[in-house]
Amino acid sequence: MKTLERLTLSDISGQKRLDIKLNGEISLTHTVGQVIDHFLDSKRIPRNRLRWSAFSRGVLLDNKKALGDLSEIDAQWRVVPEVSAG
Repeated sequence: MKTLERLTLSDISGQKRLDIKLNGEISLTHTVGQVIDHFLDSKRIPRNRLRWSAFSRGVLLDNKKALGDLSEIDAQWRVVPEVSAG
């Protein structure tokens, strides 16, 4: 399994996008949740007291998982708020 070298994150509309080369500001020891926070901060997306998640290939990523535990096929993420109807 080849490890990640780059990440591409985008919001659900695809209008806000961030390309990250790992081992700079973000390393393989960072978690998915930390990278989501970095994306929201750098793109100035308000959190609105919501929890945010990332999906890769349509699969929810665990916010506590380290980037070093992901393979290169998980290099493109959609970052979305968790909302519930209720």
